[in-house]
Amino acid sequence: MKMKTNQSIKLIKSWTLVCLVLLGVCLNSCAFEESKSLSVDSAEDALVTFAINTSSSATPSAFASDYSLESEVKDVSVLVFNTDNTFYYTANGVNIKNENRSTKTFDVRLPTGTWHLMVLANARTQKGTLSELKEGMSLDKAVEKLLIHRKKEKKWNPSASDFCVPMWGNIAMQTIDENTSSIEVSLVRMLAKVEVTLAESVKNFELTSVSLYNYYTQGKIIPTNYEDACWTSGHIDNTYPSVASHWEKERGPLSYPAINNACVGLIYTFEAEKGTKENHINNTCLVIGGKYKEQQTETYYRVDFANYNGMQVANYLDVLRNHNYEVDILGVSSSGFIDKEDALESTVVNITATVTPWIDMMCENVIYCGAYYMAFSTRSLQFKERGEKLEVIIHTNLKESEIKITRDSTSDDFSWNFNRNVKETEEYTLTVTSNSDSISPSQHIIIEGKSLRVKIGVS
Repeated sequence: MKMKTNQSIKLIKSWTLVCLVLLGVCLNSCAFEESKSLSVDSAEDALVTFAINTSSSATPSAFASDYSLESEVKDVSVLVFNTDNTFYYTANGVNIKNENRSTKTFDVRLPTGTWHLMVLANARTQKGTLSELKEGMSLDKAVEKLLIHRKKEKKWNPSASDFCVPMWGNIAMQTIDENTSSIEVSLVRMLAKVEVTLAESVKNFELTSVSLYNYYTQGKIIPTNYEDACWTSGHIDNTYPSVASHWEKERGPLSYPAINNACVGLIYTFEAEKGTKENHINNTCLVIGGKYKEQQTETYYRVDFANYNGMQVANYLDVLRNHNYEVDILGVSSSGFIDKEDALESTVVNITATVTPWIDMMCENVIYCGAYYMAFSTRSLQFKERGEKLEVIIHTNLKESEIKITRDSTSDDFSWNFNRNVKETEEYTLTVTSNSDSISPSQHIIIEGKSLRVKIGVS
């Protein structure tokens, strides 16, 4: 399978929610909430059932996290635009059923005709500015008006009862009539997620906290470049954040605890533009807290959203919606700053880390760096018994001789074979065999090539 190569410098995970939306005309009646009155008996509107089937992203590490929360749908609004992209009205979905992690359904009544539809999930729960929409408003203006705001000190808390991630999908020029059957749409989360872990090989440091600095307190529900093919081409590889030039960042910080040397499933944030060397004090960045060697005092280290050569920034990275930024701490050479603010105002000192944004593509996890990529069918292998074999399908434009596979432990609990599936193709199979009745958790297979580095969790 040939994948589009991103020409920007972006190691991308993404964090994609690809959804199948089936629209069927229903004959039963039910109560609906909407912003323009439509008669249930009118011949000019139709009762439509949406079934949203979301692809399941593989858990990206051996650490536990409730990823199903990121797919939960608490409310749905279907924005109806005329064919000239002027706003007509909003139809709010009812009878929402989160049947499981990958299947959701809801009902909505829509006018017959041909429309440009925008589907928003969780925008009302997160108090989005839908009331700003007025009939006749252009779509471009609507994009600027549709925002989610957060108080400067308020985190996105997965433990809160109202936690949900706002999402957006585009259905261009859809005809609604008695023959309406099905269409596909990708719902894209408007937030970025950040996860920080300490490499197993680092024995002289304990990760205790992560703080986010210089973040925005608002974000656009619909991206500015909503018409770009990157949202509908089969995988999400957005290239820049939707940030208004007049927005100002909040210095912060928002601080999060680390448990067992990992801060996973806690940090969510709005998009932000890439930093600069000249104005590094205002870059969106992280301050890592931890204890070096036997010291009992927490000290602090700065890590930017960037590609690194050692401790030097090679390229800064945008913080993009629907991406998961994995920060892997690879080494700590000394204690850090006593004060967080001193660490913020510094450059990277005494710490080596990699920042890897990921993207999901048709249920695959994809990582890019310039002209090179690797895509994986899964990044987590869980064995049930000795002798069991599990496979990871890998697509990459690296040469076989450029790919190196190792492990981060001395255990012989598992072994592997790596083969090209068909000569002259870009598809490989990594077959992993369990050599034990019980494999201890937090072990990884490391796959490297050029500047790409990926961990496959084995347990």
